Amino acid sequence: ALEGLGSVPASEHQAAAAGLREMLRFFESAVVGHCRHEEMALFPWLGQHADCVARIASLRQEHERFGIDLDRFQRQVSSYELSGDPTVLLTLGSRMVRELRAHLGAEEKLLAECGGTRPEVQAECS
Repeated sequence: ALEGLGSVPASEHQAAAAGLREMLRFFESAVVGHCRHEEMALFPWLGQHADCVARIASLRQEHERFGIDLDRFQRQVSSYELSGDPTVLLTLGSRMVRELRAHLGAEEKLLAECGGTRPEVQAECS
């Protein structure tokens, strides 16, 4: 969806921005809900394992950064709507997707290493 923004005619920037805002609302809901669930259910249990504490702290920092990036993305959608220049929006969006994928991979690894003996924990966090 983001790659085609550079070729959107000026007359369609508002419609493209509206579509981006709708996607952003879904993304915000999914990511924020996921982070809250982890912080309330998964992290307290995994935090009982001393070797997991530092990695949990790192994941919490990433959660904070996701919130900041979602706010920045919203502002860049507005900027795109006015200017038609998607450069920052594309760069930010691509980075956010890369970082979210890495974050999810790190969570899966942490869960396998520290919580893999409790299937109910894996089921709660899937």
